[in-house]
Amino acid sequence: MSKRVLIIGGGISGLTAGVYAAKAGYETHLYEQQSYVGGECTGWDRGGYHIDNCIHWLNGTTPGSSLYRLWQDIGALGPETEIIHPDRMYTSELGGEEITLWKDIDRTERELLELSPEDEQEVKKLMHFCRVGGKVRIPADKPPEMQSALDGIRLMLTMGPALKIFKEYRGMDTRDLMERFRHPLIRCMISDFCTRESMASSFPLAYGNFAAGDGGIPRGGSREMAVRIGRQLVKCGGQIHTGKRAEEILINDGRALGIRFSDKMVAEGKYVIPACDTQVTFGRLLSENYMPGLLREMYDNREAYPVYTSFQAAYSLDSSV
Repeated sequence: MSKRVLIIGGGISGLTAGVYAAKAGYETHLYEQQSYVGGECTGWDRGGYHIDNCIHWLNGTTPGSSLYRLWQDIGALGPETEIIHPDRMYTSELGGEEITLWKDIDRTERELLELSPEDEQEVKKLMHFCRVGGKVRIPADKPPEMQSALDGIRLMLTMGPALKIFKEYRGMDTRDLMERFRHPLIRCMISDFCTRESMASSFPLAYGNFAAGDGGIPRGGSREMAVRIGRQLVKCGGQIHTGKRAEEILINDGRALGIRFSDKMVAEGKYVIPACDTQVTFGRLLSENYMPGLLREMYDNREAYPVYTSFQAAYSLDSSV
């Protein structure tokens, strides 16, 4: 068991951990409570339609970026994977009017100004920070704990645009951003994508990434992407066990020794990686005493770190698009 790794959760993080563990030569076992892997990165077939749950677009679809290289490493993207780049992010409608967030951000700005000249100052400011958001590239070369001082400097340079956005919208949520505008359709447009409780910086970062061309959609969507990563894990020698609900991480003298499952089965290993929701990790699998201080602060201070939920409704319609 000296090189056996047990991973709880078959979402993207668990699958990624599994691929890298297997590539490093560890005997890797991934356990997922559902009958398929992917976690939230999944989709469903209903009535002849496919409903995607996750990928509105995928960060890191630009060849050469560190995140793109990671997607290649784990099998999420490959030479044969078609990346679709829509000409628009989405369209919002209200009271018979509509506005579109185009991939061409200049076009979006022109149409917003035509829609609401009285919001000119705020429109130009928001579009400016969306362009700034388009320069942000998510670093994925090294985990933070392995970064040197020089890596930290490079990270600051890479994330500089994001810091400008965070500074501009510090302490603001989406509701605050909406209130900067007079036209109800613009306020509607902002909240149609970002929940009102989310950080105000979410909108310029998301739209900026899309408009910059780094947010494409892999053909097949979320479910097919998860399946590809699962295949890569197996190809590297790892094993995937579905239908296995973990109940407890077994601890002895402060070290994890294995996992007990709902069917009473016990798996033993040298390392245990809980790649599931922290509510499950510290609410069922481990005692809350193991919760890191920062995470405890986030759970205790709901006002500063709001938790919100969402649901998805899918509709079919006749369309020439």
